[in-house]
Amino acid sequence: MSCYFQTAQYIFVGQLNSDTDMIIEKLSKIEVTSKYKINSEYRKIETVRIFRKLLDEIDFSSEHVPIEDIKKLTQLLTFLKGKELNKCETNLVKELIENKSETFNNNKECS
Repeated sequence: MSCYFQTAQYIFVGQLNSDTDMIIEKLSKIEVTSKYKINSEYRKIETVRIFRKLLDEIDFSSEHVPIEDIKKLTQLLTFLKGKELNKCETNLVKELIENKSETFNNNKECS
């Protein structure tokens, strides 16, 4: 085998290993990111369930839910919960208020 052919073969194999390592590294990053998103969305679903239970305690015929005001809605949910809202719950309150027109008026799904 010529020296040139052996060198070219070594470079190709070296490049192949480098490309394979790069693909494996990218796959690992995608996996970690996906797991983070799944965990985050699961926590969001759990928070939605908690809010539904809390809101089930309200008599909507006699009480007004302050959907226009983040501070008042946070106070109401804090009162119903009996303790301060955690970060995920606070973020969901903000999402409810900020996306109110999309979520409630246009009947779009939450993303």
